[in-house]
Amino acid sequence: MIKLSCYKVTGNSMLPKFYCGDFVLAYRRFHSVFKQGDVVVVEHAQFGKIIKRIITIENGGTLLLVGDNIAVSTDTFTLGSIQPEQVLGRVIWYVSRPKRRRINE
Repeated sequence: MIKLSCYKVTGNSMLPKFYCGDFVLAYRRFHSVFKQGDVVVVEHAQFGKIIKRIITIENGGTLLLVGDNIAVSTDTFTLGSIQPEQVLGRVIWYVSRPKRRRINE
């Protein structure tokens, strides 16, 4: 089974790679293999759908995640270990939010 999904970025935890308002395309297949550095969309019990980067894969396959903008991102301790089943997909592509233009341009 292959699943391709689109998600809208909210918040600033993944700056400077992804801005609030960007869209990401996430890919998931049955038995996906994730690696350190992958950006993933996760269904988190407390925070809902979140986009974070894998920083560590622990024994047993659990994942530790962090946002790229550490100053405003929820820390790894608060997020806790993530099971691979919670991953909705690995981000494979993104579309930047529309740029706002001044009326006089």
